[in-house]
Amino acid sequence: MGWTISNEKFFAPLKETVSNLKLRATYGLAGNDALGTRFPYLTEVALGNSLNYWYGQDFGQASGPLINVYGNPEATWEKSKKLNVGMDLSLWHELDFSIDYFHEDRSGIFMQRRSIPSTVGFANKLPYANIGKVKNMGVDMSLSYNKVFKKDVTLSLHGSFTYAHNEVVDKDEPSNVEPYYSEIGHPVNSLRGFIAEGLFTSQEEIDNSPVQTLSQYTVGDIKYKDLNGDNKIDGNDVTTIGNPEIPEIIYGFGGTLKWKKWDFSVMFQGAAKVSLMMQDHHPFADAAHQGYNISQAIVDNHWSEANNVATAAYPRLTSNFSENNIQPSTFYLRNAAYLRLKTAEVGYTFAPWLRAYVAGTNLLTFSPFDAWDPEMGSGNGLAYPLQRTVKIGVQFHY
Repeated sequence: MGWTISNEKFFAPLKETVSNLKLRATYGLAGNDALGTRFPYLTEVALGNSLNYWYGQDFGQASGPLINVYGNPEATWEKSKKLNVGMDLSLWHELDFSIDYFHEDRSGIFMQRRSIPSTVGFANKLPYANIGKVKNMGVDMSLSYNKVFKKDVTLSLHGSFTYAHNEVVDKDEPSNVEPYYSEIGHPVNSLRGFIAEGLFTSQEEIDNSPVQTLSQYTVGDIKYKDLNGDNKIDGNDVTTIGNPEIPEIIYGFGGTLKWKKWDFSVMFQGAAKVSLMMQDHHPFADAAHQGYNISQAIVDNHWSEANNVATAAYPRLTSNFSENNIQPSTFYLRNAAYLRLKTAEVGYTFAPWLRAYVAGTNLLTFSPFDAWDPEMGSGNGLAYPLQRTVKIGVQFHY
């Protein structure tokens, strides 16, 4: 359901200034039946599995059925309550502005339970249920301006801005989860990892710090923060870090200027409140690859005896795989925000039927992250790069 108010009835006194004004609001209930499995109510049983068992003092193996998926006969679709409030405004027949605020409460998200203790016997085949809740909110705006200044001068400007934020309201977490470890209250696409506190610079510092159980480590390796205070670093010290991998802010702006027979146009696009995790970029060796070369950024600023500083951009170099130094953490977390000159074009019209132009795409990118194109996101940047192109063309009109 929804409603709209236009200026025709309520804003007549502003008619000369406000050429159009519409207020709108909608509220509705929707659903989603795409639950990730086609028949969630069915239990799947695999036959002929080799199973281990204990009987008294004896250990043996037997062949028998094994439940792969526990069906949920109470499964139903996810429900969504949506609210949208917006306004369209036009001023002087030149400026158009639109804004929408949206809010969504999604409940009954079909997901796997995590609070059932292992003593129940489900092992890693925990059942699914409609138990998750997520809220989404944000604002969407657009602005355009069109003006004919003189016979030979025309200007057109436009811009858009979208902010979309979501949070996990409820999910089935174990009852003893520490607040820092919980995913509730954080965006769905949040990055998870350790809090890095720089690099170890002495054996004395290692001896006076919590024990890191991830692998063997020494001076020059990454130091992590003990979040639960048990004086050791393990999987229980992982938390939500940075912004989501999907941008919460997307924006763009540009314009076109026509002067006599010339025309100029540009368009910028950008993203903000977004993070990426540098992964699998390590030289020499990692868990899945061998023989990576070393990047110039690592050559220029890695830990060494001559550069024994906690703030070095990369830990000590080693030809052996170091589990301690490749963990997802704030050490490799980067701000992936960017602003890109997406397109630019200059043209000249010789006649109504003939125009020549020079145009380019992906000409410039401004970002605090420069190891690879930030729009490629997490990883090591070893993917087909975004192409910068420049073209010269002639247009004929019949």
